[in-house]
Formats: sequence, structure tokens, C-alpha cells
Amino acid sequence: MLIWTNLKKANEKYHIGKIVIALVIILFLDGCASQNNGFATKKNFKQITSNKVSFVNQVKSPATHVWVQAKGDSVSKDSIVSTIYVLKNRKLQAYQIFDNNITLGKLSSMSDSKAIELAKKQDKKYTMNGAIKEINNYLKQKDGQIGQETDFDDNTKTIASGGLNIYYTFQEDDTNKYQQQTVKNIYKTSAEAQRAAEDEGLSNGSSDLLSLSDNALKKDQKVDTNFGRAIIKHIENTKYQPPMAQKLKVKNTTDDTGNKIVSQTVTYTAVDMFDSKQAETTLYNYVMKHKVDFIKLLTLASSYGYGMNSKDISRYMVFGSDGWNPSELSAYKSQITQFSAEGNDLYGQLLNDKYNDLTKGVYGYHKWSKAMTISDSISQKIYKARYVGYVTTKGYLLTKTQNSKQKATISN
Repeated sequence: MLIWTNLKKANEKYHIGKIVIALVIILFLDGCASQNNGFATKKNFKQITSNKVSFVNQVKSPATHVWVQAKGDSVSKDSIVSTIYVLKNRKLQAYQIFDNNITLGKLSSMSDSKAIELAKKQDKKYTMNGAIKEINNYLKQKDGQIGQETDFDDNTKTIASGGLNIYYTFQEDDTNKYQQQTVKNIYKTSAEAQRAAEDEGLSNGSSDLLSLSDNALKKDQKVDTNFGRAIIKHIENTKYQPPMAQKLKVKNTTDDTGNKIVSQTVTYTAVDMFDSKQAETTLYNYVMKHKVDFIKLLTLASSYGYGMNSKDISRYMVFGSDGWNPSELSAYKSQITQFSAEGNDLYGQLLNDKYNDLTKGVYGYHKWSKAMTISDSISQKIYKARYVGYVTTKGYLLTKTQNSKQKATISN
């Protein structure tokens, strides 16, 4: 009986001990959660495991972390955020930000879940509605950008304006009073046209599509809006794709000892929404299918495009006949007008219903390898939040801390 009593007491102590241990664990976890500064949510995006924060380490973590790319020469409440990185399940998603009012100050009071929600909306705006706004802004010939959509660059603007070039060789004829160039052949690049001209004793030149028709431009416009509107149509018909979840490639740079990492270059697959090379190839292929007609169009355009249009001729008749009598000038004007009419008709036949085809593939999800180098650690308080992170090649890579002791380090 004594033995049974002792065993019973021992068993009770054992179970009581288990209960006490369980309570301690619960209280500890609850205490950790209570230390979160409002940036984490009930989903517990971040868990404090160390006072050292490493971007590369967190990418390898299964937990969810939020980092931001901020522009500018310093870290402040007004620093504009250009990218929000979501690290989750050992992968990264890079969300592009369109609006210029998404700042560190605005994000400072947001939870991770709210920041991610904002990132998703902004990325869709950047790639879809924002891209359309930027094109329309350009077609109206307004200066500057509306938002941060930088993929619509100068090369793409050339396409949107109808300014794509055709490269060719031609025979010069100084005796031709209409200043026409007898076009011989068409090439894919300026370099190819130049080599061919040197080999064959010809001259080489180029003409953009805007120069091929007097009617291509509307009054007071510097662009043929048909091309830009065609690109917008492609955007409207494209389904939005969220950023791909992917692993990072990391390359470390050490100091002279080889022991301390002083910088890291992280590489991931980024996306550009526009590719000007696609349109150049498409145009060349189309021109070669209608080579004879385009050679004729280029020859005609060398008169009314590179020579004198109607206004030039009128001024010439008034200010400098240079020995031409009125009947000669009248005949000259009549001939140039005929060249222009023929060129306009041919331009219409070749291009009027081809804007959609010629701009196909300009807009899309064009992948490329993006490298970002992070180096010196940085810390800055913004309102009630504290950001830590690194200096990068184009600003700062930052995350919000969970306590006052956390700092960013460069480590594997």
C-alpha cells in the first residue's frame, strides 16, 4: 500500500510538472507576440529569433518577411518606395510600385499583411493601368511621367510614336532636280546597310515610318498615335500576372582577409513590361515581305520627305528662284505633290490596318536577370517604426524591426 501511494504521488508530480512546463511555453510565446510593434499581425508573419536581421537569411526562412526598396539620397519619411519584396517559404516575390505617394512614412504604420495587400494592388497598377496612363500621357505630348512606370522608356516611346526606322542603301543622283534617292535595298540594321553601301559603292540611310507619309501625323502632333493606341489595346487584352515566387542567387564579396563579407550581390528574375526589339524585328520581317512596295515608298518619300514639301516650295518660289522661272517652279511643285499623293496612298495600303500586328509583343512579361548589390548597414526611425537594412546601388533595401535592438547584418 505504501508503494502504491508513493507511485501515485510521483505520477501526480509528473503530470503537474508537464502542466507547468506547458504554461511556461504558452506564456513565453504570448510574450513574444506582445513585443511585436504592430508590424506583425495575428498570423505572426515575423518571429523574433535574433537581434541580427539578414535579408539573405530571411529569404531562406519559411516565415513571411517584408522588405522595401526606397529611392533617394537618404532614408526619410518621404522616401519613395519603388519595390516591395515579400519573402515567404524560402522564395521571393518582387512587387513593383506605381504611385509616387507610397513612402516609408506611409508604410511605417502598416502591418505586414496590409503592406502585402498594397504591394499586390500597386504591382497590377504598374503593369496594367499605370502603363496605359503613361502611354496616353506621352501621346498627348505631355512632359514627365505620371507614376514610377519606367519600363515605357525612350525606345518604346519611339515605337508608340511610329518612329521605327527602315535602313537602306541608295544611289545618289546630283542631277535629279526632285532630290529623289534611288533606293536599292533594305537591311535589318544601320550597320548592315553601311557595310553593303561600302561594298557596292552606294550611300546608306534610314527613314522612320513618320517620314514616309505626309498624312501620318494629325495637325500639331509629333507622333502617329495609331501605334500607341495599338499598344494600349494589347495591354487591355493581356491578363495580369503576379510576380513569380523564386529563389535568389547570392554572390558574396569579402574583405582582404577573406573572412568578413562586406557586400552581397543578389540576383533574381525581374520583368520589364515593354520590349522595343520585338517591334524592330516585326517591322523588318513585314517590310521584307513587301520589299518592292517599301523600296518604292522610300524612293517617293525622299522627294517630299527629304526634299521640299509644299510650304518649302512656296517659300522657295518667293525668296530664291535661283534661276528657275515660274513655269518650272510650278511644274516642280506639281510633281512633288504627285509624289506625295502616291506615297500617301502606298503608305495607307501598307500600314493602315497593320498597327496591331506591328506592335504585337511590344507589351508583355519580358523576363531578365536583375542584380542588386547590398553593402553598408543602415538604421533609421520613421515616426514610431524603425527601419534597418542596407545601402544598395539604387537607394536602400529596408525592413521594419520588431524591437529596438535589432540591426541589419550581412551574412549567409
